Amino acid sequence: ILFKSEFLTVFRFGVIGILSTLVHMIVALALVEVFTFNPFVANTIAFGSAFAVSFLGHFWWTFRHFNAILFQSLIRFGLIALLGFLANSLLLAALIDMGISKETAVVLAVTVVPLISYVASRQWAFRS
Repeated sequence: ILFKSEFLTVFRFGVIGILSTLVHMIVALALVEVFTFNPFVANTIAFGSAFAVSFLGHFWWTFRHFNAILFQSLIRFGLIALLGFLANSLLLAALIDMGISKETAVVLAVTVVPLISYVASRQWAFRS
């Protein structure tokens, strides 16, 4: 039963992650293509939109059984998101510096960082 419960939590984390990624892409592209925003401004706004989807999805669905405190979880998850972005960027740079192709480096960075984010979210962000 523990394995089944953990699998369901991981599945939910993945669903919310995919959903927030789609929100990020749609918002960024709409702002750039339809409203002619600067791409960096659009990406910042899109990141904020995706963060909101991600946090609320994880708080109310993925980790709801943890009975976490909303504001505390928001601060913790925000820190995890920022550190995850930093880790992703550093890992990407390191892999490219090691001679790994840019495409492979992106795939590795985008795969590794969400795993770390899951563990940090499960063990810290959404705990009371």
